Amino acid sequence: MGEMKIIKGLKCPLKEEELFKHKKRFFEVWNIFIKNKEISDWLKKIELVGYKEINNLATIMIK
Repeated sequence: MGEMKIIKGLKCPLKEEELFKHKKRFFEVWNIFIKNKEISDWLKKIELVGYKEINNLATIMIK
């Protein structure tokens, strides 16, 4: 699916440092989701508005 970056929505109550705690679980769930073609196709269509990239978290490549 290309490059994957961590983003944070304007209404997200988590502080950037708290996102580190959630990063591992997020990628575990993400890797399950992208194996499902229907979910993967839907995720590719999402346009994100009102989010900012979290630069201090690792970027990964998604196949």
